Amino acid sequence: MNKLIALLLALVMILGLAACSSSEAPAPAETATQGNASEEVVVNDKPYAGVTINVLGNSSTDSSFMQKYLDEFTAETGIKVNYEQLTNDQLNTKITVSMAAGGTDLDVFMYMAYQNTAMYVQNGWLEPLDAYLDDEFDVNDYMQSGLDFSSVDGTLYGIPHGSEYSIIFYNKTMIDEAGINIDGIKTWEDLIAACAAVEEKLPGTKGIAIRGQGNGAVTIVINLARAYGGDYIVDGKAAINSDEFCKGVAVYSELLKYAQEGASAMSWSETCNVFAQRQTAFRFDSDAQYPYLIDESSSLVAEDELGFLPLPAGDACASTTCGNWSIGISSGSKNKGAAWEFIRWMNTKEAIVQRALEFAAQPARSSAWENEKVKAVYPNGFAETTLVSGTIAGGGALPNMLYSTEARTAIGEAYDAIFAGGDVKENMDKANEIMQDLLDQEAEEAG
Repeated sequence: MNKLIALLLALVMILGLAACSSSEAPAPAETATQGNASEEVVVNDKPYAGVTINVLGNSSTDSSFMQKYLDEFTAETGIKVNYEQLTNDQLNTKITVSMAAGGTDLDVFMYMAYQNTAMYVQNGWLEPLDAYLDDEFDVNDYMQSGLDFSSVDGTLYGIPHGSEYSIIFYNKTMIDEAGINIDGIKTWEDLIAACAAVEEKLPGTKGIAIRGQGNGAVTIVINLARAYGGDYIVDGKAAINSDEFCKGVAVYSELLKYAQEGASAMSWSETCNVFAQRQTAFRFDSDAQYPYLIDESSSLVAEDELGFLPLPAGDACASTTCGNWSIGISSGSKNKGAAWEFIRWMNTKEAIVQRALEFAAQPARSSAWENEKVKAVYPNGFAETTLVSGTIAGGGALPNMLYSTEARTAIGEAYDAIFAGGDVKENMDKANEIMQDLLDQEAEEAG
């Protein structure tokens, strides 16, 4: 990964901050007229100087960026930042405890948008952000899937951070040796045929590395369920036993016939190693895992051998999950104007480009992926696949419900039975009953 390592050392100068804002929403800069010349003069370019905000972040490249440049932010704005970086579980717990007490001790926090936006908004924990936006911030530059996960009923509550999609990886050398036209893979059936061709043309090689462990496969199989027209919840009811959802599960089961040996016990980390050791020609999982596939210390796959495809289509559409985080303002914050200045600073187009160049963060803004310097940070074709994936993203990886963990367990158990040869409809019917009971319990508890 010599090229990647070298490019990660590249730095760009972060540009000046955008116009300052008031405590509730950005206000235009005050102006003064001197003599006969009409000249705009900023009266107060540090309206929040001396304010201290409390910020919670997760373990990510975004957090690394924040930590590195906090002093620069303070110098620019006069705003002091108490920053705390936590693991995902610690972060969720601290947010919950703080917000239950009113959230006045929190100003800004990162959160799993695809999993928590709806619940946080229902609980009244997030400040609506629409009033803070202006043309210069250009929220429309964000990929739509990230905005969708950060919004409820058309109101934006968080600024997307990162972009993580499910994609198909492939080994270019092996695909060429098998005589496969990679551009001809448009549907899941095409991919299955390509996997069969690999096994026929390259004896001893399996077609694809994918998750075969039920619980781990839950976040992957949903891509096919949506491609064939299904989803976890439809019209407020559990729908994982619908004909469309079951078709997606059945196609995934067919794909497993071409998977690595021992697939039933493997989650994503094991399938990384399988692909990296050239045991399969394809791999299906999260795009964020690409560094593991070309790590020179453990992988036999060279960077220039690694190829990327957006997920193929089913009967209904092509669809991928989106796993972005977001950053928002605590509804109980007493320093909302300063909090927005911090979020704004972190998310200018220039800052996001810098974050990609310096930390190889996967941007949530489309313009960053179109930047030639940013493209060069990643393996060839990765940026283009990400941009396409952003246009077909169609939901989160888990059910959008309070008891998603319990629902995942039930679905995973159904997958284990199906992957072992059990009937698709019968097992999905059982899981659907459990999931509907959990939805009913959730509704009862909500009153």
